[in-house]
Amino acid sequence: MASQPVGLQQSIRFGEDYELEFRPRRLLRGTHVLKLERIPLELLVLLLEHRGEIVTRDQIVSRIWGHGVFMDTDNSVRGAVRKLRQVLKDDAEAPRFIETITGQGYRFIAPVINPTEASGGEVPGPQILMAGDIFPKNGHPVYLPPEMQLPEAATTQEAEQMTQQYMKVGFDGLKLFTGAFMGNKPAVIMPLDMVKAAVDVAHSHGKPVFAHPQNRAGTDNALNGGVDILAHTIPPESFTVEELAQMKKQHTALIPTLTLWTVVAQDPKVQAKLVEAGVSGLKSYFAEGGTILFGTDVGFTSKYDTTQEYELMGQAMGWKDILASLTTNPTEYFKASAKGRVEKGMDADFVVLDADPAADAKNLAKVKYTVRGGKVIYEQK
Repeated sequence: MASQPVGLQQSIRFGEDYELEFRPRRLLRGTHVLKLERIPLELLVLLLEHRGEIVTRDQIVSRIWGHGVFMDTDNSVRGAVRKLRQVLKDDAEAPRFIETITGQGYRFIAPVINPTEASGGEVPGPQILMAGDIFPKNGHPVYLPPEMQLPEAATTQEAEQMTQQYMKVGFDGLKLFTGAFMGNKPAVIMPLDMVKAAVDVAHSHGKPVFAHPQNRAGTDNALNGGVDILAHTIPPESFTVEELAQMKKQHTALIPTLTLWTVVAQDPKVQAKLVEAGVSGLKSYFAEGGTILFGTDVGFTSKYDTTQEYELMGQAMGWKDILASLTTNPTEYFKASAKGRVEKGMDADFVVLDADPAADAKNLAKVKYTVRGGKVIYEQK
């Protein structure tokens, strides 16, 4: 059966974190706009309209250049496909997105989701929430592709305007890169007045603010600026006693993302030191009675299995506390009063495990069933 064209949808998502917006027409990865010329961008729209189907070269030429053109259309089509694959980091020999059908054309093969479908229950899946990013001027982290157009703020006014725009279009929160990793160069730190300005705007709309702190300087500006959640620990540094006390006083939550530190360095010894520092930071804040929220950095990393995260968190806290970071902590923190517990009158959203986490915290990753709204949307095979 032919797929339905994307039509009047505002956007469509595919892959891990790619999104194609139609008004204005642009391709994003997360909240970062990717540089893509008009012709390969139009090609992507056409392939998505006919996802799962073969799109012939004649269809591509007719759509993009029109009939009766006098040009080397075969090379033009191949060039557009090549540029699109480069931006998507797709491999023609082992494609994740665009499959070549020899002698016929191309087919878009990645799963596609309209962001409103999962939230509305039209397709099985989690509720998808999005936060807008703001980076400090000249704070393009070395681990992000240079072709990404990042939303950088140079002044307090720009930070306010960017945050207002995110709120206007309906984003669910804001993420500030209060510290941007620059490799061998010093991290670029977002000024405190800029942090405060963005936080004030987001809070005036009732939206939470996350921070990527990177180091103590980024942590201090995040805390003094009033952010709600620190998205990472800060290896190789650790939180100071003063920072821990301020986090506790302000009810700042921490998302440890400890597995992240196993992929950012190649040297196993360096990895071990980063993980040790991350676990130490989590242990210190948990001992202070701080709020811990579970999360990973999937999208930046490709470690989808949460087993290692549970194992590392288990070095700092008990399995019941890890379970709370998945359930009651986020529901209380984000005021989702109908979620987080299994009892009458609550949303029927829960998972059934295949092993006892009391025996081993890693068993929290052994999901047998996922239930949303009383319906099984995942079953372990």
